[in-house]
Amino acid sequence: MTIAEHVAAIRAMINQFAEDEAPYSDELLYHLFKAAANTLVIRKREKNNTIPVWDMRYYCVGTEKGTAHDCDCIGAGCDVLKTIYEIPKPVQGKYRPYIKIMTLDHQEIPYVDISAVKALSFDPMRKGKIHYSFLNKRVVLWGTDLKRPKAILIGGYFEDVTDWATKSICDNNGNPTSQNCYSIYEDDFPIDMDLIDSAYQMVAAKLSMTLQIPSDRINETS
Repeated sequence: MTIAEHVAAIRAMINQFAEDEAPYSDELLYHLFKAAANTLVIRKREKNNTIPVWDMRYYCVGTEKGTAHDCDCIGAGCDVLKTIYEIPKPVQGKYRPYIKIMTLDHQEIPYVDISAVKALSFDPMRKGKIHYSFLNKRVVLWGTDLKRPKAILIGGYFEDVTDWATKSICDNNGNPTSQNCYSIYEDDFPIDMDLIDSAYQMVAAKLSMTLQIPSDRINETS
């Protein structure tokens, strides 16, 4: 189901079908639904300790050469490959964020904390292999020849999947195209079918609280 379909279902449940007839905008209903969905998904994923393959959607993101320190005022420094734009924030689980980085031939790239990059050169098992870190919301690749990979695959479960709607799919050379990674009107919102009813009920509970607060204030004033 798309975001619009979920919002319409919530409106039907609360018996307010049109945005101009209700105090709730589509944006508010989506915000509440998204928050509820994230809570339920994290709870389920932590219990199962995995993200089902079906739920893992991958986005092809181009890379470009840049500096490791990200300070434009300094012309020197270690050169690395970075994603061409900022990456939407993944949902944070109990032990790790729900994100996976791979090459285009589906070889998983391991994560390294940016403060531990230098130590890689002393690790016989990890030395010379590509690793990734995060720097200012962009993925940074270490151990590359600065020419490849021209693009990487980024998959996971993100706090707001609509953040991908402003990102472009890259071509074979890593350059952005006119096609966006996510379509709000056509692509499904990532949530398991068995969690949808619970998410709707959580939204309804939040909305009932917003209606109760003004009435409480009126009673207190009286």
